[in-house]
Amino acid sequence: MAYYKRIAKAAGVDSFLHKLRHTFASQLVQNGVELYTVSKLLGHSSIQMTEIDAHLTPRTLHKAVMNLPKRGMTLVGVEEKAAIRTKKSL
Repeated sequence: MAYYKRIAKAAGVDSFLHKLRHTFASQLVQNGVELYTVSKLLGHSSIQMTEIDAHLTPRTLHKAVMNLPKRGMTLVGVEEKAAIRTKKSL
């Protein structure tokens, strides 16, 4: 570990390894790897810890929304159908 601390200090970075973990997690998420998988790779005990490491950029969030179907159901339509199903089951 002392080796990494010397490199980090020479580079002017406080927590070199920790920053690498953040970059690793962010890159995985930005390339479509699910948070659960990233969590296991990082050895986290909870998804909440992974969410802290995996910083999501606005571009990543936009890309996620663009995965929604282009035609057909809208989010409102999905909510309406869920409400109808709930009423029928009562």
